[in-house]
Order: sequence, then structure tokens, then C-alpha cells
Amino acid sequence: MACAACSFESGIDESPRVAVDPADPELARFLDGLLDAAVTNPGDSEARGRLAIAYEMNDFDAAAVVVYRQAEALDPMEFRWPYFLSLLAIGQGDTEAALKPLDRALAVDADYAPAWLWKASLLRDLGENDDAAAAYGRARDLGEEVHAVVGLAQLALRQARPQDALALLESVRREDRHPQVFRLLGRAYQALGRTDDARIAMARGKDTEPMRWADPRRVGKSGYIMSLGGLLALAEGSMKAKDYESAVSILVPLRARFPDDKALLGNLAIAYGRLGRARQAFDVLRHAFTVEPEHSPFHNAMATVLEETGDRERARQHLEQSLALNPAQAWVHERLGRFWMENGDYEKALAALNDAVKYGIDKPETVFHLAGSIEGARERWPAAIDYFERAVALDESHAEAYLHLALCLAEVGRVDEAEAALVWAEKIGSRPREVAAARARLAGRTTPASVDPAAPSP
Repeated sequence: MACAACSFESGIDESPRVAVDPADPELARFLDGLLDAAVTNPGDSEARGRLAIAYEMNDFDAAAVVVYRQAEALDPMEFRWPYFLSLLAIGQGDTEAALKPLDRALAVDADYAPAWLWKASLLRDLGENDDAAAAYGRARDLGEEVHAVVGLAQLALRQARPQDALALLESVRREDRHPQVFRLLGRAYQALGRTDDARIAMARGKDTEPMRWADPRRVGKSGYIMSLGGLLALAEGSMKAKDYESAVSILVPLRARFPDDKALLGNLAIAYGRLGRARQAFDVLRHAFTVEPEHSPFHNAMATVLEETGDRERARQHLEQSLALNPAQAWVHERLGRFWMENGDYEKALAALNDAVKYGIDKPETVFHLAGSIEGARERWPAAIDYFERAVALDESHAEAYLHLALCLAEVGRVDEAEAALVWAEKIGSRPREVAAARARLAGRTTPASVDPAAPSP
């Protein structure tokens, strides 16, 4: 919600009142209650800070800035208010404005590692490399090993010190290697002329999900979200993390406020379905279809719930109804492709998988791998090779696709190419046993086998 409609004074005795959408009286009551508490207790920093958090979490940023400053003025020894003010500025992309309140927060508590990580990243963005390195070092001393190492490696690459960056990054345990670590490894390898290693690392780092550190001081702020959009985003985050109980706990009370919101209904039905609460999921969807009968996400939600109950045939029917309403849903085509593949109808499966690629599926290499597996199962080696080659062209860290490609190439007598594919799979290093088994097959110690289309894809 824009704060152009906010009216307030900036003095410490005046807390801002914001204009809330009349369609959401619950949010208005929530904010008015916190505002009344701040006005009734004008010297209470905590009351003022809670109001600031509520304004921030419900998208009234300009008002939040004013009230955070008021809360800090009332209690300069409270870490949270300048810290939250700094994070708000970071979220708005104002790097320079974020540094001063962050320094004030660190003056109160110099042992809070996440604040040092924020300071280091701000200084890095401003080109203050030496100060940034010192801040990363302080965060590392306070226990933020991985994030500090990544930051120091970024600085080393910026300063043309790839060997130092490589030493830092290779010290990160494999289980802690976020895609960003692999991307940085790729840059370091490339700078050192290790081209093959760079290609593999870059492929492993394709996921662009940002690397985030834990920030305990921020925990609890989400409890101040009351807007529809904010709560839906919170619920969707819980669902992405497979925390369906939390999603339901957010969405059920929200439904009482917005009983006909389509995104809410679809998400609630899916969350119920994932929890095995099919009756409640179906109840939600019955109402959803009265709200809008021809809404493709409702059919997708119904398909998800039906799959959870084992009714795959009706799930397929709803997916097809969804596509009839909106054909450009790549992931629905992929789901149908998997359905037909599991049922042995390979022609329909291939058609659906190719449509998934046509409409822009997020990870086409996975779809090409599935298609290659289908063609391999039918011993249609040239077609299988084509699909597997397309998969590895998109993801050079896809060891399983290289293994299957090698077996298919061997079937048509292209032994040297099969060996080259195995060498690359071996270099990737994630499937040593499978590589050894494939080598044994190629050497004639076992009978070459066709690709199993039901084998799990990565």
C-alpha cells in the first residue's frame, strides 16, 4: 500500500497514522490498536517499536522509518530499532542510508554476527574492499563461517586473486555448498584456466536462489503481518519449505477475512491435501469452484489433492481441464507427461514433455532426461541420444544424463563418444559407482541394458 496517503508529523510526540484500504477493516483495527498504545504511552520505546514493525511489515515504509527513529530516540541503547531501520533501507536499495543506523546498532551490540555480514556486504557494494574484508573477518570470528568465506571470496575475485578465492571456497564443506558457492568456484576455476572444472561448477550453480543467513533478531517480525498480500506470501513461503501446518495456520484465519480470495483458496486446499486432510481440502475446493468455476489453478489444486488420495485418473482429468482453460502451463504439461510415462503410454508422454519445453518449463534438462529415458526404454537409440545430449548441453553437471548418454552411444557403436561421456561423468564426481558399472558394461563384462524410464530423475 502506498504511503502517499499517510498523514503524520515527524516529531517524537506524534506517531503517524496511515490510510488503510477500507476493504480490510481487520488490518485497520490492528494498526489502530498499536497506534493507540504508542500514543497512550508516549515514552515507551517498545510500544513505538512495535508500531514501526507493523507499519514495515504491512508495506507502510515511509511511516515505519519515522516511527523507528522515534523508538530509537526514546531508547538509544535498544539494538533493534536502528538495526531494523538499516534493513529497511537495504530493502529499498539505499546502501548509504543503511550504514549509519547499522553502525549505531553495532555500537550497542558489537557481537551480533548477522549485522557484521550486512555491514560487510554494504561496504563491498560501495567498493570499500579493505573495510568489507575486516567486517567479514569479524563475522567469521563470531561463527558465520560459510557466509563470511563467500564474501571474502567475492572480494578476492574482484581483486584478481582467484587462487585465494579458490582456497577459501574449497574450504566450504560440500553439504554447505549453496549454488552461489559453485558459481564463485566456477569463476575462480575459469580465471585459473581450469575450464572443465569451471563448466561443471557453473552448471551446479545454475539455481539463482540467493544465499541468506539466519538473523534471530528479525524472528517474530512476521507476526506483525496482517495484510492479505503479506500473509499470502508468508503462507506460500511455508509451503515452499514443505511446512504445510504453518501454511494452514496462516490461511485458515485469513479465509475468515477474505472468504473468496482465489489464491488463498487454492493454497489452502493444497496445504490440506499435503497434510492428508482430504475432506477439508475438498470442502475448500467445492466452495472455490462456486467462486469461479473456470479457474485453472483450482483444477491444479484439485489434481494435487486427488493425487494425494491416490485417485490419479481423476487427477489427470483435472490437469487436462486446467490446460483446456490455459494451455501455456509448462509444469502441468510435465505432470501429465510423467503420468503417461508411468502408465506406459510413451507417445502421449513425449508429446506432453515436449509441450512442457515449448511453454518454458523451468528446468528443461530434466524433461529432456525423462524423454531420453522413454526412448531408451524403447531402444530407439538415436532419439534417446538426441534427448540426452540436449539435457547435458543445458546442465553439464547432470551426471546421470551423461551415464545414460554413454550407454546409448555404446548401443550404436559410438564407443569413443561413449567413453568421453563417461570421462565427463567421472569428472563430475557425484556417481562413482554408476560410472564404474557403466565402464564394465562398455568393456563387455556385462550385457548392456536399456534405460529404465521409471528411474528417478535428479
